[in-house]
Amino acid sequence: MMHNDGMVRISFHLLCTKDRVIALSRRARDE
Repeated sequence: MMHNDGMVRISFHLLCTKDRVIALSRRARDE
């Protein structure tokens, strides 16, 4: 259970990082 929870946490972190990178990319293109 603990290992599974860690995987979910890592996956969630990667998704947040991906969204952040995409947002920065769009902002850079607009400028």
